[in-house]
Amino acid sequence: MRSLDKSIFAMRSHNIVLLLSILVSFVLIIPVLFVPALRDIFSLAKLDAMNYLYAFLISVAIVPMVEIVKAIQRAIKK
Repeated sequence: MRSLDKSIFAMRSHNIVLLLSILVSFVLIIPVLFVPALRDIFSLAKLDAMNYLYAFLISVAIVPMVEIVKAIQRAIKK
């Protein structure tokens, strides 16, 4: 479930279809990243652990930023 003002950590219901689609996407992308033949088919470069760490940090960095914005918006409304 998505909310423009409630924190993601305070929400009680979850979108099972969304969570399942994220899991399926993750399972499908892993072989493409790590199997050399598939990596060549998709013309991907081999990445080292530091590159994967950078990609992970950038992708999850949006969560705290959005939560801060929501907290500020809730504080202004009160």
